[in-house]
Amino acid sequence: MGDIKLSASFLGTTKLGSTFEPQRTSHGILWMSDGLNKFADDVKTGLGVFANTIIALSVDSFNLPSFGVDVVPMGWMNEQIKFPGKAVADEISWTVRDFVDVETADILDAWALAVFNPQTGVVGNMADYKIDAFAEIYDTAGDNKTTLGTPRGYVLKGVYPSKIERGDVDHTSGDYLKINVTLSIDRVIPKRILVNPTSMYTGQYAGGGEEIDIKI
Repeated sequence: MGDIKLSASFLGTTKLGSTFEPQRTSHGILWMSDGLNKFADDVKTGLGVFANTIIALSVDSFNLPSFGVDVVPMGWMNEQIKFPGKAVADEISWTVRDFVDVETADILDAWALAVFNPQTGVVGNMADYKIDAFAEIYDTAGDNKTTLGTPRGYVLKGVYPSKIERGDVDHTSGDYLKINVTLSIDRVIPKRILVNPTSMYTGQYAGGGEEIDIKI
């Protein structure tokens, strides 16, 4: 074991060969894949950009994905051994800003209606509403890779809104209206396992051979 540093002089300096620059909580963004754009066919964005770009620019906050495996305990005599069970990915809380001249709310509503239409009572087919998403982490210069070249962020598979809360109207407040969305996800893939990434949004994953692509 190395010596414990009692002085904080190593932070922000190169005394240990690295500056230990902290990751800011405000340097991240949640991109939806271009699969979101099909829900904007009937929405007049008027901005000449894709719907997923509008949503990305509307992000207020989100929690980074939590994922792991269930624990399967097996007992024998006086002991208990724990085996890994099924993989689990927790829901993500995602908050976006509501604008009066940008159709953020309309795009989210169209996506949610593909999951369940309250007028007809129809639940949609999974293939029609599940998309991929990309949680990106950036440094202060806007780079999403570590100094060693490792991509920072996560690929989220099988994403759809399971709940949308449209905020509160409050005449005593001067704050802006926020839309809180709960996102259900099937799988989380850390971007650090990318093999030969060709760009920030395109690459091939080790083992699975899956490719991702996003248009912005």
